[in-house]
Amino acid sequence: VWAMRFRCMNCHTEGTPQNDKNVKEYGPRVAWVKKGGARETMDYLLASKLIDPKQPEQSLLLQKPLGAVKHEGGIKFAAGDQGYKAFRQWIEDVAALRTGKYATAADLPPKDAGPLRFGTEEWLKLADTPPAWGDKLLQVDVYAWDAKAGAWEPKPVASSDRVVWGKGKLWQHTVTLLAEPGSERAKRWSSGKPALPPGRYLVKVYVDQAGRLKSDWTATLGDADYVGQVEVRGAWKDGYNAMTVADAGNVRK
Repeated sequence: VWAMRFRCMNCHTEGTPQNDKNVKEYGPRVAWVKKGGARETMDYLLASKLIDPKQPEQSLLLQKPLGAVKHEGGIKFAAGDQGYKAFRQWIEDVAALRTGKYATAADLPPKDAGPLRFGTEEWLKLADTPPAWGDKLLQVDVYAWDAKAGAWEPKPVASSDRVVWGKGKLWQHTVTLLAEPGSERAKRWSSGKPALPPGRYLVKVYVDQAGRLKSDWTATLGDADYVGQVEVRGAWKDGYNAMTVADAGNVRK
């Protein structure tokens, strides 16, 4: 869940110029991404009113970024997207602990066997998206080129998802980096700044055409939702104004 803070951190990171401005206007409660890091942030959230252990799905930590209740920062989650999944599962676990569902260590869910996730400020844009994708949740999985093997790596090195802006005919979002536990990438990104090197990448695109994730937040997009792929040359510089851009018109199966 810590990797997903990038969906919220621009407004909510304690001590930043934007957050200082927000604190003056709305009070200290908006500074919930703490300077001390993940543990301090978790401790603050656990003591706050942003989590509802009796009705986890109604927690303000979910309802505000969904836009279900007033949120000055706008919509940051869509039901079932990667950010929502991460926060919802964490809140569900907190609720299970507080209500006694997790009474012993044996009651705890199995450890996540998936890749480690690292949040970034590296942006990817799909420009000129087709009308059929408009206002639907779109996921990208990014694969790196293995020059030694002369092939694309078998597992994605990054992923992201967000609803397509239909009127604007575009999709854009920060990417979350992925690395297998114990791998050289995981070690490097854990000890330093996570970043993709410039180079050749394959972007696979999935669209929730049927809106499955709206009704089942645990569902995932897969082969049935695959709409194609496109190759990009990514510089992967930080910042909204330095996006790696692909033409959605070149996405092909």
